[in-house]
Amino acid sequence: MGDTNIVCNIELYKMKVNEIFKSIQGEGRFAGTPVLFVRLSGCNRSCRFCDTKYHIENDNHSVEDMAGFINDSRMNIVVWTGGEPLLQIKDIKKVIELTKTKIHHLETNGDKLFKGDKLYEVFNYICCSPKSVLTTRRIHKHKAFYLGRLDMKIISSGRDFASEMLTYADYVMPLTTNNDISNDEIKKTVWMYCVMYDKKFCLRQHVEVWGNKKGV
Repeated sequence: MGDTNIVCNIELYKMKVNEIFKSIQGEGRFAGTPVLFVRLSGCNRSCRFCDTKYHIENDNHSVEDMAGFINDSRMNIVVWTGGEPLLQIKDIKKVIELTKTKIHHLETNGDKLFKGDKLYEVFNYICCSPKSVLTTRRIHKHKAFYLGRLDMKIISSGRDFASEMLTYADYVMPLTTNNDISNDEIKKTVWMYCVMYDKKFCLRQHVEVWGNKKGV
């Protein structure tokens, strides 16, 4: 009995959650919309330019607890982000089953997003920000299967306009650095690229207002 109880307790508290907070979506198609962010811990990549490296910190929560947080939040839209939330997709699906009155969005790097997963039946909207050409090509190839629910957001340094990835972008977002002067130049350069190649410019509104403050 003792061993069984231990196994049950480990199973119960298994979602690794970095933070849950109410805010405004600052990027992409739903920019300006009030949402509940659920940032899950862990990622399959270690990007040097990651703006949420603190995602490795986590608390463990049960699926039932997560559903309770979401249902009690009074927010209509839930944004699953990370890290890389698809590392915990099995538990996310369970939470969504318990919060069906909510609209669920996904932010992912796309590495674990595949046609056969039918995640367009799980999430109302998917924002994919791929970090490799191979992932970008694969997602673009199968984009029609997402029924208009998927956007491709490509981050640009302002010096990578020959990159094949940018040709597939629905949105181009300027890379944010630790240097304000560099950030301004990158924004202007990306802005002009979007004008020239008819791409949507994606500004990080939350960073414009709050800087890199956590939880906004």
